[in-house]
Amino acid sequence: MSESKSDSPVPSASQTVGSATDLASSSRREFRELSELLPLTVFEVNMTGQFVWVNSHGRKLSGYSEQDLERGIAVLSVIRSADGVSVASNLAMKLTGGADSEDQYTLLCKDGSTRSVTIRSRALVADGRIVGLIGVAIDLSEQKRLEERHARAERLEAAGRVAGQVAHDFNNLLGPLLAYPQLVREHLPQHSRAHALLRDMEFAAQQIREINQQLLTLGRRGHCELTPVELSALVGACVGGFSLPPEIRLAVELGADAGWVLGGEAQLVRVLNNLVQNARDAMPEGGVVTLSTGLVDLPEQNGLMGRIPTGRYAHLTVSDTGSGISAALLERIFEPFYTTKRADRRRGSGLGLCTVAAVVQDHQGHLVVSSELGQGSTFHVYLPPTQPSPVTAPDQLLPSIGGGQALIVAEDGVGRQVTKGLLERLGFRVTLALSGEQARLLAERVIVPDLAVLEVATRDGMDGPTTLTELRKLHPSMPALLISGGLETDAVRSALGRGRTAFLRKPVTLEVLSRTLRALLG
Repeated sequence: MSESKSDSPVPSASQTVGSATDLASSSRREFRELSELLPLTVFEVNMTGQFVWVNSHGRKLSGYSEQDLERGIAVLSVIRSADGVSVASNLAMKLTGGADSEDQYTLLCKDGSTRSVTIRSRALVADGRIVGLIGVAIDLSEQKRLEERHARAERLEAAGRVAGQVAHDFNNLLGPLLAYPQLVREHLPQHSRAHALLRDMEFAAQQIREINQQLLTLGRRGHCELTPVELSALVGACVGGFSLPPEIRLAVELGADAGWVLGGEAQLVRVLNNLVQNARDAMPEGGVVTLSTGLVDLPEQNGLMGRIPTGRYAHLTVSDTGSGISAALLERIFEPFYTTKRADRRRGSGLGLCTVAAVVQDHQGHLVVSSELGQGSTFHVYLPPTQPSPVTAPDQLLPSIGGGQALIVAEDGVGRQVTKGLLERLGFRVTLALSGEQARLLAERVIVPDLAVLEVATRDGMDGPTTLTELRKLHPSMPALLISGGLETDAVRSALGRGRTAFLRKPVTLEVLSRTLRALLG
């Protein structure tokens, strides 16, 4: 019997090796083609620690081109020097058969910028031997930015809670310091030397109030009344009030097209004052502060508080020719209570830029800072534009409002006396009550109040809004003024929606009280 022979020839050893090599080459090519589609960096490194191949995502991330790779790029040259020992150790371990690993490093891009990356890598094996290393790099920069933004928001919120409580207590003490000099001055001879002492007292109180207003701004985030404000007009009105030394020149470039923004005028003035003060402090030897406004069309970009959407914005810039801010400090300048001012110079509270960031955020705006050491700094504020408001006649202070009966309800003795003195100056007869319960008895049995002035917060008994509800049961049409050193609460907002009711924050001055009561009483 003859043996049957196969029609297919048996491949030789050389043919087998060739087929395996072709298969490996084809697999490598397909792997690289697939890697070009991935939204992360894929790379190969040879036995000498040089990059052999990097996919398009990695080249775009790092800024290096294919030509750069062909000329040769060592792994150690694109990793921060502080990570060099760790990288060299991991390379040596992987290239000698070490286990797979995951490590976090700082990538140095071609343009000098840095990226935080997580690298997962393993040995690359061909024909049973290690021929290099293959890995992926995951960019963590955006994640870290989000984490830092969240942490900054939490720090700001915590600072705001503390600041709000401190501001409330300060306001109770500031009342007499600001109000009494106005009342005492009227009883002094025109040429009395006590006028100078009163001016010094008022100046010190104003300085304390300025710091307290920074605290209050942080403490009442989102509680300012927003009205249409003409941006260039607002900046122009503030120019004469900046306290700049002779060696600092102020340049103003107000754009007629800046338009209107929806904002709290006092809060926006605070932003401007804080930025100008920051610019002044950055130039102890003198220089130029430049203010400019305009209307700009922005592409989508990164801002301090997140992405700035594409759109049109009212634009305010404050620039200085000072020493500039290092990249490390830029990460911290908006932290609450953080300051770089030396004790032998003008001390800072560490609230100025923190307040700027808080106010801009509350106005649905965006903040961008550009600065280089030795090149000065520029702060860009972008606010959503709005339509102008109708023109109204300016308020005027009335020396006397009337001779009506006012009922004051307040626990704090000093605050009670301050309010009493101001109301008597405006022509009211005043009755004092220590609690809401006492006020209700007085209004029921003793007096018919033409006006109730109520402290919102109380330690015991009925609070201001509750007292007002009880008083209105007796006198439904009675006007009322609620006063507080803290936030406008839900109870206050509810009271403002019922009957003739107004709200003032402490410290209360004669001018503000007169203007408010004139509007309230008609």
